[in-house]
Amino acid sequence: MTTQETTPKLDIKKALPLISTVLVLGLMAKLSVVGYTKWSEYNVTRTAAICPALFSISRSARDTLIVMKAEPLCNNYVLVNLK
Repeated sequence: MTTQETTPKLDIKKALPLISTVLVLGLMAKLSVVGYTKWSEYNVTRTAAICPALFSISRSARDTLIVMKAEPLCNNYVLVNLK
């Protein structure tokens, strides 16, 4: 009779796909968070730079609507500053 080991072995070949999947998902999540943050900062900077100039150009209600349609980022800026 032979004695078999009762302790389980860690099978690297089975664990490697799981580890790589977790790493890839983690990297994708991190990249998406960083990308969204950069995109939000870009929109804020762009809104601060473009909207005052577009709003100063528009003098009538019709021009204001044209500006709002031309640049969707400026909708809130125009509506707040019209009051």
